[in-house]
Amino acid sequence: MKTKPTMRLLLKLLLFITFSAASRFACAESPDSLSGLHEQKQLSFLIVPYKPMMHLSDADNDLARYSEMNPQEVRNQLRMGLLKNLNTKLVMEYEVKIPDQDFVESDDRDLELIYNSLAFGEDTVYPLKNHSKRDSMQWKKKIFSAEAKSKNNPDKTYINVDFYDQHLLPDLASKYNSDYFIFLNELDIKTNFADCLDLALKIYQRELKVHYSVFDRNGKQVFGDVAVVNFPSNSNDVDEIIASNFPGISDHIISSVKEVSKSKPIVVQ
Repeated sequence: MKTKPTMRLLLKLLLFITFSAASRFACAESPDSLSGLHEQKQLSFLIVPYKPMMHLSDADNDLARYSEMNPQEVRNQLRMGLLKNLNTKLVMEYEVKIPDQDFVESDDRDLELIYNSLAFGEDTVYPLKNHSKRDSMQWKKKIFSAEAKSKNNPDKTYINVDFYDQHLLPDLASKYNSDYFIFLNELDIKTNFADCLDLALKIYQRELKVHYSVFDRNGKQVFGDVAVVNFPSNSNDVDEIIASNFPGISDHIISSVKEVSKSKPIVVQ
């Protein structure tokens, strides 16, 4: 059995870093969007990890056996690996550093507050365009129209989030000084037994999906999509899966963030 640090401690530490450090990530806004007439605006991001219950996988037992973990440890490791990868990519992309000063003591109450306010539903992938002011009943409309959307566009849907409390994101934006929220909504791993890569060795294609949404500081959604990578079913080492697949997932998410963050500066409503 491999010696592993206490998973709960590591998870709390990573969530702390995500909530405190990621909210301070800063990047210079695109000079093109400023037309050379305004000072560059520093942007900040806050990443919200997916709820543990939003981990859906038919591969956990295989990964657990190979990696000498139990299934819960596998789920924790994948969740932490995704967060760490996305944070690292943000730092590299925007050439910033985490502040040197100590952070305040970790407080998970805001994370629980967010989780308790979330409503999940299937939605069409979000186009890059301006939208009207958010409808307070929009989350219900999304949920009840999800089945129809799925049938009409089976390859263009993702799991989106909305909020029972429409003031939640503006309040958190003020508290954490965040311009954008990146919500990781769901992680899926599905083995495609119809796509056999090696019949003799019984190796199949697996699909890993991360559903995500991007909101601005006013609580307005500006993007939503699903990032997808594929890997073979004989790849069961958790660390290897994280190292091989999560950089691509993170690149996909950050490319969306770059598109929306290069638009005109956000006006607080």
